[in-house]
Amino acid sequence: MSVLIPSGFFWLDTSEAERKRMQELVATFREKGTLDEMGIGTIRDGLADLLFPGTSTIQTRARYFLFVPWMYQELERRKTPSHEIRERARRWEVRIMEALSRSGDLEGLIGRDAGAAVQRMPSNIYWNGLRKWGIARFPGSQAQYHRVLDTAYLKQSRLVSSDDPESYSGSHPGHWDPALPPAPEGFPDTVSFSLRPEDAEYLRNRIMIHSKGTMLAHLVRQNHEPERTPAMWESEYVRDLPSDLQTLLQEAEAFSLWIQGASLLYQWLLAEKTKKVVARERCEELIQDWGEALNTAPEVLQVWQPSSLWRLLDQSGTKIPPRTMSFADLWTQGVRGLAHPVQILESDRLKSLVREREISLKRSASRFVNPRALELWRGDVGPGRLTYRWANVLRHLTDLHKGLNHA
Repeated sequence: MSVLIPSGFFWLDTSEAERKRMQELVATFREKGTLDEMGIGTIRDGLADLLFPGTSTIQTRARYFLFVPWMYQELERRKTPSHEIRERARRWEVRIMEALSRSGDLEGLIGRDAGAAVQRMPSNIYWNGLRKWGIARFPGSQAQYHRVLDTAYLKQSRLVSSDDPESYSGSHPGHWDPALPPAPEGFPDTVSFSLRPEDAEYLRNRIMIHSKGTMLAHLVRQNHEPERTPAMWESEYVRDLPSDLQTLLQEAEAFSLWIQGASLLYQWLLAEKTKKVVARERCEELIQDWGEALNTAPEVLQVWQPSSLWRLLDQSGTKIPPRTMSFADLWTQGVRGLAHPVQILESDRLKSLVREREISLKRSASRFVNPRALELWRGDVGPGRLTYRWANVLRHLTDLHKGLNHA
């Protein structure tokens, strides 16, 4: 019996236990970007949270920040009990999904392919952002919010006079920002991703109030359509920054540039091990480009040391594992000791550093020690440059710009 594993691979005549084991292995090695293979996600996410609080890599369109509270406000108005709220909310989100699919603008539609079977709903994807931007006033998780609804209704009912049962006005006063604009007529069955001017103005104000002093707040103040650049440091948006944001941007760009070589070397090592000639040649081209970029970068990036980044992240409360910092320190020192960055291909020390880092993170599941894991690497090669959610933020900025300008 053939079994289709989600990544697209097949295994034939396997036992149930073997199928389960292989599915877990596929989940472990599904391509998420080779920089994750080096275990620097805490650094990447720490910088992204400082730059763009409330965002994530799986957010798509800005209006989801409104769809979710509008939905919950209506469900609360109907006093949906705690034991039903999760399923009722899911049905509403499917209705929103279906309405969006009819709107003609499908870019960023969550569940576009999976439909009602989508595993993670927008309400869960956006929950943290709703709290960060002050739209959701409930201090806990989405699951905790669901659990307290019955208690919230009870507290609200005690405020209603016994001779005026109609005085209950709807959403419990501490769950959602009272300044939230009202849902459009026909919600949730006739909606689109287009922001009304009042929607865009509201979201911009939430960001400027609750993310004050961040790169995100700086960006939403701009009054021109955002340009689609590969990285934020290439955008006109980030000119004339205040000194603290200039420092943060410099740290983010420097770390992205320096650590890119580790990602490329990791891919090259896999290409060598699997004898994938095309992948190896592509890696060598990218390493050559990376080396030239590092050698021609502004001096402030060439002389950069990770110690400044560790101080910045520590001051922000981001805790980086010591082994992760050590890996980045050793990588940077090793590259700086070469006559030219491209010589990472000849450096046994740096090859060992990358190989041992991946093995220490994945142990028996490492591609360097587990033949099955290595088989799952298809030879896809990427440039491995960190952009800190920039593409997602650009989409949000574009939506806001169009809404503010009635586009």
